[in-house]
Amino acid sequence: MPNANKFNAESLRVLIVDDHDPIRKAIKRVLQSMKFADITETYDGSEAITLLNEKKFDIVICDLYMRKVDGFEVLNAVRNRNFSADIPFIIVTGEASKEDIVKAADLGADDYVLKPFQVSDLEEKVTSVLNKFYEPSELMEALRRAEGLVLEGKYKKALAYFDEALRLQPESQRAGLGKALTYDAMGNQQTALDLLRDNATKNPSYHKNFRAMADIHLKLKNNTLAIECMDRELAINTKQVDRQIKLAKLLIKDNSPAKAIEHFRAALKELPKHRSALMGIGQAFADIDNLEKALYYFRRVRRYHPDHTKALDAAVRCCFAAQANKKAELFLIDEKRGHPDRADTYLALAKVYVHDDRNEDAIKILHELILRQPENHQAYRLSGIINIRIQKFPEAVTALVFAVKFNPNAENHLSLGEAYLGHEKFDLAISELHKSVCFNNKSPHAFFLLGKCFRAIDQFGKAHLMFRASLAKGGNPEKCMANAKNCLGFIKQRRVVISSSPIAS
Repeated sequence: MPNANKFNAESLRVLIVDDHDPIRKAIKRVLQSMKFADITETYDGSEAITLLNEKKFDIVICDLYMRKVDGFEVLNAVRNRNFSADIPFIIVTGEASKEDIVKAADLGADDYVLKPFQVSDLEEKVTSVLNKFYEPSELMEALRRAEGLVLEGKYKKALAYFDEALRLQPESQRAGLGKALTYDAMGNQQTALDLLRDNATKNPSYHKNFRAMADIHLKLKNNTLAIECMDRELAINTKQVDRQIKLAKLLIKDNSPAKAIEHFRAALKELPKHRSALMGIGQAFADIDNLEKALYYFRRVRRYHPDHTKALDAAVRCCFAAQANKKAELFLIDEKRGHPDRADTYLALAKVYVHDDRNEDAIKILHELILRQPENHQAYRLSGIINIRIQKFPEAVTALVFAVKFNPNAENHLSLGEAYLGHEKFDLAISELHKSVCFNNKSPHAFFLLGKCFRAIDQFGKAHLMFRASLAKGGNPEKCMANAKNCLGFIKQRRVVISSSPIAS
């Protein structure tokens, strides 16, 4: 690297974000040849955002298209944070259209490299953006020093540098914001709010003032004021997906689902497949009694995120709340027909049938799932629980034996123990319940069932201890005490019989 460079590569920390291993490794090799030593890699955009919030990085090289959280979101997260928002950020992509490159530039990307890239091209872009960054004005030097000191927790020194920045440029919004946030970090929220209001008066179009005010009001649990500030923030900068969703959720808590829908839609305009936004808007439509729209968005969740079972649960819950149980059934049947390989749809449909006391229909659906997936322990478990409910204990035992075989956990051993108890196979029941307790010794139900087993075989002392243990673990006080007293009664009665017998005398 030429000596004319204004940065020392060996002292800088780099973050590479790309879900394609060979590309990530190729970028790393180029950087190492440029003498960069502190290089962090991740294949996940969400992890990248977490890393950027936890550590100080000097440059980010990020893929634009990744499976979960894409480069746009990572870039947006960096540019919208309060401190060190201006670090160099280079987009690397092989698929970007001209519109996407323009969008990345609008969000604050410093440059981009097209894949497959030439080594010299990447070297030139990295060198260029870093040289530009490390030739700051006196104002930028003061601001960066101040922000670094805040991140180190050296608040008094930071305030001195922010004041220096304001001396150099009294109207600096970044300096005013930083000073306010420093007071907030010091626990002086009122001074922080006063400074932010003054800042906002000077420049009403700087959205970070309203963002900071909203966050302080949320910290102080002033949700109404927080909502007002976030509204102003997002009116200025609409392309903040996480903030749009956060405001929408606040509005739902504030019983304003119609307003929440507007903000969920703004988030989905930027990221049409965003799971949280799709789930939120579905719930918001349910809250304004538009069940069809709610179900439409829950279907979209399943289209883009096939493994997200909560979309099915939310659809069923909203239908039940609207007393439209048949719609829940039809929604799930439609899902099952379209995607017969998704086990969670069968399980959800079986639960709907159980809710409607259609136990045989539930067992039929679970049998259908077992034929498709013979080792699905959840299907066997639910089938066993339903058979216990309708007191078909032999059938329950058969199902739960397979549940335990494929997943020997506390819950499955507990249910099998309950099935054996109903089937009056007390020794087997005790064995399974003991296994359940070995996995989890905090289950009041397991101890209660052990009490019933011991009482059934006339071991009243052990039964009494189990009922008392169930009570200690949080079991139903009335049931536990009644059964414990009942066992004591049998113990006393037995003592009387023994003491009055000819052998005893």
